[in-house]
Amino acid sequence: MLSYMFIIYDDSTISFNCFDNDMIIPLTKPLTYLFKKKIKSNKSQSSKIFNFKNLKVEPFNDKRFKIRKYLNLF
Repeated sequence: MLSYMFIIYDDSTISFNCFDNDMIIPLTKPLTYLFKKKIKSNKSQSSKIFNFKNLKVEPFNDKRFKIRKYLNLF
């Protein structure tokens, strides 16, 4: 089973990641720390992040991932 994750960077770039469930445990602690820190430090930027004018979709062209065949929408 695959899991999905969004990562929001300081420059308002959003990364959508897909990985096997066995990766969740090692990623949980570092991501929890980063997201708590980001939420506390960048409340003023949070309103800009999901504004569609600020979003840019980059084509997914990495053939190593299984999800690639489902991402023909973009």
